[in-house]
Amino acid sequence: MSLKVMFYRTILVLTAAALLGVTACGGSDEPDEPETINSVAITISAPVNGATPSTTASTTDAGYTLGAVSWSPTDNPFQGGKVYTATVTLTANSGYTFTGLNSATVNGQSATVSNNTGGTVQLSYAFTETDIDIETDIEIGNPTVRLYLDGSTVPLTEGGNTNITVGTGTYTVNIDSGTYSQITWYLNGNVVFRGTSNRLITLQRRISGIYLVTVETVAGSVKNTGTHIFVVE
Repeated sequence: MSLKVMFYRTILVLTAAALLGVTACGGSDEPDEPETINSVAITISAPVNGATPSTTASTTDAGYTLGAVSWSPTDNPFQGGKVYTATVTLTANSGYTFTGLNSATVNGQSATVSNNTGGTVQLSYAFTETDIDIETDIEIGNPTVRLYLDGSTVPLTEGGNTNITVGTGTYTVNIDSGTYSQITWYLNGNVVFRGTSNRLITLQRRISGIYLVTVETVAGSVKNTGTHIFVVE
């Protein structure tokens, strides 16, 4: 066979291979199909009356990542006697798809699946109603913390009542200066602030009602409290 004939035969073979989509090693140019994520299981910290909502979720699954958790309603901290729904978006990693997803759980319970685009999917779960009563760990047997209204130097009566005129603006309640390892403010038994230097809280005048303000301080190993009732009317 002449070299000329061999050359043209080689050209014909390579041209045919290219038209058929066959590579030199016998493979195909078709992309690999993404792996289907059939089920997802995530964990979210359940809402607890007086606690700060968690914005993170966790999972032991592979193939996807978790976005931030959002809550409805958006109370912070959580309130008692409410049903809170957590929502989080899952994003499939490269080479994976949520198309075909048939099972989704939050804390082992069936979750609502929505907005499944294959690349992302949204899970929602309504937790059981939060308890109305919470464990505050208030040691009311040591009521030695003095409370003051609007920066006054005259302390309020421990456990007493003060009338506040309803309207616009705010009023403040503060305690004496000092070195505290923790200060916790409660409003009607619910934690509203906890820190080490928050000697003052600000309250609204615009909603009439009866408000029990309690502060709990920790200095070293000593825990003390102070309480006062404000009647806004």
